[in-house]
Amino acid sequence: MRFETTGAHAPDWTFDQALRPVSHILRQGIEAPWRAPTEEERGTLLRIITPVDGRFHASARTHAAFTMLPWYADGALVRLVDPAWGDVSVHYIAVNGDLFRLEGTSLPIHDANLRAPLQLTAATVLEYLKFFCYFVRSTEGPFFLLERIDHPILTFEMDATTEHEFRTAARPASYDGLTEGGNHLCSGVVFYGSGFFEARFEVQPNGMVEMLDDAPLAAALPVSIRHWLGSFR
Repeated sequence: MRFETTGAHAPDWTFDQALRPVSHILRQGIEAPWRAPTEEERGTLLRIITPVDGRFHASARTHAAFTMLPWYADGALVRLVDPAWGDVSVHYIAVNGDLFRLEGTSLPIHDANLRAPLQLTAATVLEYLKFFCYFVRSTEGPFFLLERIDHPILTFEMDATTEHEFRTAARPASYDGLTEGGNHLCSGVVFYGSGFFEARFEVQPNGMVEMLDDAPLAAALPVSIRHWLGSFR
């Protein structure tokens, strides 16, 4: 399906702006950089996707919104939440009339990259990397690039020791230039499971991401990110 995206492009878009806990979305509704689909678009979307994973049924109370992704010429991130789903959120990439469900693996992202097509630059690659690491998951959840301690997605309470660990580890992700082969080099601190590690990444122009190396910074923290993508942690 397609969304009416005229005027929807936000040149100052960041993934941090777009990422909010479900409780905040249900309380505050649609905030920039998100916008509401038309009623016709919303109805079409809900008919296509429900029930999500065979168990999450869309209803009149389902919140639907989309925001443009800066690494595509005309591609959107679609988000759905519903009071009946609890802390679950459901996301799709919408490009060229197709929907690609973000369910914790890299496959739908790569499929969307081929369809869009992908336009990675030095100005967009870090936002793409943060997006990729959040939506591609393993057994202990997302690979979250930890840039600041007050990020809205970090909803848990911290004791003094844990807060010190977070403040010590957090730093902005960095763009480190191009390889001779034209791949983008980036680095940052990853919060995965209950620990942090420093990581270097190589991002290819086609959107493939490789973690070149990692160095542990902290482990066995008493907190972790628990935000479900439908049935997927």
